[in-house]
Amino acid sequence: AMAIALQMEKNLAPWQQSIGNLIKNTKVTLIEEKHLIESYYAPRRDQIHIGDKTSYSNDRVYYSELLRHTIRSLTKPGRISEKGTEGFCKDKNDIKFLRDKFRVELATMQLCIMTKLSYKPTLTKIDNKKISYNFGYIPNYLVIVANDSYRLVNKALEIGLNLTKEQAQTQIIDKNSFKEKIIKFKEK
Repeated sequence: AMAIALQMEKNLAPWQQSIGNLIKNTKVTLIEEKHLIESYYAPRRDQIHIGDKTSYSNDRVYYSELLRHTIRSLTKPGRISEKGTEGFCKDKNDIKFLRDKFRVELATMQLCIMTKLSYKPTLTKIDNKKISYNFGYIPNYLVIVANDSYRLVNKALEIGLNLTKEQAQTQIIDKNSFKEKIIKFKEK
């Protein structure tokens, strides 16, 4: 119901429309709560609980938080793949849960950069130490998690922008936009 409301609002920026489409097309339930202190995704109920827009400093912070939890919902079985991602809905002390959290963090960071939304890291110092230890112990996990993050970004672009897989990949790897940014940087 809330995703439809996001789409019905007038004068939405393209990134706002994309996040509305992403929520609508994943069929995750969005619940705005007036006095919620910290937003979260409830995997067993497939619900995103988030404070109302007035509890955020601006729309970009609100939508960034909404994007993070929507990306998390994509890891559910049947969305990105039949089995979902490794670590979905595991115990918080399980290393697979931490890998899944890191995977979502990478995808959220990439999408926030692409949409120019604010990005606030959510991994704690303890999470970072556990990740460093885990990836140091088994180095190929970093490559696996990075590839999974890329798949999450692709899936979010496909669903949110109604793109084909090929079009979504083009959105991620747009060489001309990087060239333009490099030229502008050199001119400064």
